Amino acid sequence: ICNICVEKMDLHYFIINSCVGSKNYKYFFSFVISALISFFLDFFLNLINMIEFFTEHVEVIMIFLHL
Repeated sequence: ICNICVEKMDLHYFIINSCVGSKNYKYFFSFVISALISFFLDFFLNLINMIEFFTEHVEVIMIFLHL
């Protein structure tokens, strides 16, 4: 695709717009691990925030939903 991926097992990833080959596996895996850590941290912090919000505002939600 990019005419740079020449070594055996080189892959071109359009998400990072670069090749992942034998010389940069550690950078690719550190990118993937940091993206996963960021995703799970954001998910759990938002989940905690939503739980706090909905437990504090149960009355408003019930009125809004006509229950």
